[in-house]
Amino acid sequence: MKAKRILLSALIVGVFVFTNFSSAVGMGVANQLSLASTDAIPSNHIEESVEKDIEITLQEDPETGELIVEPGILERTIFLGDDDETGTITIHNPRNEVAEYAITILNRDFVPYAENTPEISSDHLIHDVSKDPSNLLAGFSSGIKNIENENQKFALASKQLENMNLQNCPSLYTVNRTGGVFFTPNACNPSDSEFLWNTNLLLKTTDILFDDYQTLYLGSELYDDESNFQSYNLYELDTITGELTHVKALEGIPHTSGVGAFSFTAAYGFFYVIALDNNHEAKLYKMSKFGDISFIGPITGDHATVLSIGLLYVPKEDMLYSIGQGPGDSTNIYSINPDTAESKLEWNCDFQRQFVMSLDYDEETETAYASHILRITTTELREINLKTGRSERLGYYPRGNFVSVAVKAYGGVGGGGVPWIQFDQSHGEIEAQSSLTTNVHFSARGIDQPGTYYAEIKMYTGVDYEFVRIPVKFNVVRPYNWGTIKGTVYGLERCDVNPAEISNATVQIIKDEEVLAEFPTDANGSFSYSLIEGVYDLKINAEDFVEEGIQELLVGKSEDINLDITLRDCSSCLNFDPDYSSVGIIPLGPDLILNEKLKVVNSGACDAIVEIEEKNGAESRNYELAIDDGTYENLIGMVDGGEIIWANEFTIDPSWVPFTLESVQISWGTLVRPEDRITIAVYKIGEGGPREPAQFLGKQDGKITKIDSGFVDYVFREPITFMEATDIFIAVVNRDGVVGKRDYPAALDMSTPELILEKSWIGYEFAPIADEPQVPPSGFWEIIENISADPFNRFWGNWLIRGKGSTHEGDIAWLTVDPTAAVVPADGGELELDLIFDPNGLETGSYHGRLMINDWPYPRITYPVEMNILPFEALYLPLILRNFQ
Repeated sequence: MKAKRILLSALIVGVFVFTNFSSAVGMGVANQLSLASTDAIPSNHIEESVEKDIEITLQEDPETGELIVEPGILERTIFLGDDDETGTITIHNPRNEVAEYAITILNRDFVPYAENTPEISSDHLIHDVSKDPSNLLAGFSSGIKNIENENQKFALASKQLENMNLQNCPSLYTVNRTGGVFFTPNACNPSDSEFLWNTNLLLKTTDILFDDYQTLYLGSELYDDESNFQSYNLYELDTITGELTHVKALEGIPHTSGVGAFSFTAAYGFFYVIALDNNHEAKLYKMSKFGDISFIGPITGDHATVLSIGLLYVPKEDMLYSIGQGPGDSTNIYSINPDTAESKLEWNCDFQRQFVMSLDYDEETETAYASHILRITTTELREINLKTGRSERLGYYPRGNFVSVAVKAYGGVGGGGVPWIQFDQSHGEIEAQSSLTTNVHFSARGIDQPGTYYAEIKMYTGVDYEFVRIPVKFNVVRPYNWGTIKGTVYGLERCDVNPAEISNATVQIIKDEEVLAEFPTDANGSFSYSLIEGVYDLKINAEDFVEEGIQELLVGKSEDINLDITLRDCSSCLNFDPDYSSVGIIPLGPDLILNEKLKVVNSGACDAIVEIEEKNGAESRNYELAIDDGTYENLIGMVDGGEIIWANEFTIDPSWVPFTLESVQISWGTLVRPEDRITIAVYKIGEGGPREPAQFLGKQDGKITKIDSGFVDYVFREPITFMEATDIFIAVVNRDGVVGKRDYPAALDMSTPELILEKSWIGYEFAPIADEPQVPPSGFWEIIENISADPFNRFWGNWLIRGKGSTHEGDIAWLTVDPTAAVVPADGGELELDLIFDPNGLETGSYHGRLMINDWPYPRITYPVEMNILPFEALYLPLILRNFQ
């Protein structure tokens, strides 16, 4: 350790601030001069010129080897629409050797504009270029080596470079196993690939670094004359001249036999490497362009033992993705955290892996491209959407096994895609004991909303060193003549009850019938949007809700408008008008008919489509099918996700018939996805029992709702009537279950004191389950307690699936209702029913029945009707009693 004493003379204009440099950059340095931007100087500050002698003690510790970036936090404030501003950062290299660096910018967050915009702390400011004191840290020379300016593009020197396509079908390079290098001008037509060079190497992987289309980095295997593996090797290939340069034998990377056990992908300035050892355990590394290797860690989680590796890096997410073989030869996509090597299964692809897969990523289209060997001489190129796992075959390569694909990763500075910050020199090399100062440009020109934007610099400084991470904060101030519309969107449940915030509601701001802006609400139902003063209209809508509008909203200068907006559920809400409740009292006689009125009112936000059904008898006998206690102790699903069918077996008692199954109740646990589609199906079990084909009777489609909140009632649009006692299945299918998308939809009760065993079944198909599911399914069908091989750890229990229904004696012979179907308008719409009581042919006495108002998918409402037939001597009684209860 050594110290130097330096005497600096500095002219400071406006304000000067002393900060502790050691806290900012991690070195033992005494007070460091920092100049505040003029943006931070109060308007009433009197400028003065002060000449000061400042003594700085610099302590150097080249043994640490870490690059030092000053300042340690970047922050800038600009008014929306103002000119761009430029500052600098300085990177110091205390090492005794040349240091690489590469800057990636990662987008982190955005907070809408608020009046209390955070003040800028002076020790976090970027220095203005015009005021930046040069060589402030003595002992660091200004020597800079091989600095690459991103704004300078190399000369296009060949056909493939001239034709590099950065649009929807990008250009790419591909290599085959036997050393051939090919250029594909258009990824949508890989059959037109052009042969470039034969390297005579056993190639495994390839990629492009930065925007250097001319240089391919190749990874190969080397074997001795007796076919014994020697090493993986890194090469550089000049695609113009064909010059092949051996960079280095890659030490420390494990080897296992089989194609696809080693792959690398370019990040910004270096490579990530994935490889399998002899136990087929995956490991993750960093690799420099010089072939230096550092171990990140063993890959943990879902990808730990995946075969046939392909790897890509997505800069916007700072995430690795790999493709490989999962259980049952499925083709799965995994995410891998590049810092921790922790992996997670994301998707199952919609094709089955055959042999090796390789991956690369195009930032412009946010699309992955995979080279997939089908047979020894046949390779296809597939386009894969990483957000859904869906893929499409683009075509076939010429004859041969193409093991790796490299596509230009086109995007923002450093691959991060943050548009408001740019660096003049985002990657390069710095000589030993030297410094580099580079311009940093902040721009609000591409930004339409004031607020605070957050990003992070992730700087690569060599494979043996940790990334340098620097937070970035960009305050974009609202202009004086702008205002802000803020609000929270609430949604009401059916019948206008229980308001709750709505996330992802759509807000539109309109002026002169033109939509100026459209954006969603956040997770709390809130939104904020700033715009120039004026008069605007708003439209707010959300799925299953009625659109709401605000007309001629005046936004003033520097004004904040706060709104609470409530959307009504688009559903009906039916009730009977109590003034129309009635009972018919009829004197005995052949020609006496009584005509009554009954009014139904819809107070809901949307129309009701109703059907009126008659049921004879004073009251229905309601029955419930249930073999659980109402709580679950376990949740069951496929290990790798996918469609399943699970069912409870019930018995319709002879005393119930005729019995109508009107609804099914299901309880959902916490490990399902809200709004996923389901199908509920009902079957009659045949004489052969539950393992033999069952008769499909009907179904009802629905969605998963009310997670972990008791039972959800699914009303059948077409109830199912049983005219005899029988055994039935009530089954459920999770329609959005796919392999690679785990869920556990089947809730199992395991605590009922007296379990009714061998009544709960589960199964699956080898193909998508049909619209009318088959029971038993062809793939698998078994009682839930039998699926565990461990007799001491079985799933003893029953599904939380129930059924409800009623029994009745048919239509009411003495009552005619008109109409029997109608549309009841929303918001107070009325339906008046004519009820005609006809006593002809009946004895004196009381007759009872019920009118069922069906308004699917909502529970039906019931209205009791009664006819009392009196003898002639009782004619003095009033014929109609109103408000009868």
